[in-house]
Amino acid sequence: MFKLIASDLDGTLLDSNKEISDYSISVLKKAQEMGVDFAVCTGRMYGSMEYLMPKLTFSRYSINIMGAEIYDNFSKERIYFRPLEDEHMQKIVKYGVENNVHMNLYIDNVLYTNFDDEYRHWYHKETTSLGIVIEGDVLEFVKNKKLSKIVFISEPDNAKHHFENIQKMFGESINICASHPRYVEMSHIDAQKDKTLLVLLDMLNIKKEELIVFGDSGNDISMLTNTGYSCCVANGWDEAKKASDLVVESNDDDGVARTVERLILNR
Repeated sequence: MFKLIASDLDGTLLDSNKEISDYSISVLKKAQEMGVDFAVCTGRMYGSMEYLMPKLTFSRYSINIMGAEIYDNFSKERIYFRPLEDEHMQKIVKYGVENNVHMNLYIDNVLYTNFDDEYRHWYHKETTSLGIVIEGDVLEFVKNKKLSKIVFISEPDNAKHHFENIQKMFGESINICASHPRYVEMSHIDAQKDKTLLVLLDMLNIKKEELIVFGDSGNDISMLTNTGYSCCVANGWDEAKKASDLVVESNDDDGVARTVERLILNR
């Protein structure tokens, strides 16, 4: 018997237009009425979900920024926080500056960026978040600040190059992943979807076998592998499919909701 549904947003619960269908909302509401709660588990920062939250009024908790934060949606308060260690953050930002890489810097639910370029506007279109351009010295700007996540954005070949360089620099001392071929996403080693989901399960006194999770890409693989019963949508990455117990319909075919209907509502 499942007690919690946790789902990624982009490419998973959201369709190609970045929306949640009325059918999906109806199914998740019915599951909640049956005692099965729903939690978002996304790489997005909390503020970028603002347009979605009126549709998810039944959802109490949200895991954001790949697991760096947990929010209570009812009180709008952050109840869990794992920022990058200062030493790691400074090295990553220095690397970005020296290599002239577009950086997204997530600080207290505000997105900052070092360049007003095509990637700033592309990311805005992808996530509704438009980064505030930092004026002046970026390294000076981030001093004494707590960063939830840093994302490098570039073309796929360059992103792969930077990904490999960052891996060589840090090994397993930070979390490095990618939810898009253009991204290198970096956070605290404990800021991973699987680890933070386990924190939430402990808060709610729910067992791993009472959790069902949904994802589609690189930053979902940890939770698809290490948490509850795992489902990857048909449009997901091959690596995410291999990590999952079940491959379901695509995000545009309401794969999350159809699976919840089959395994929870109709059981």
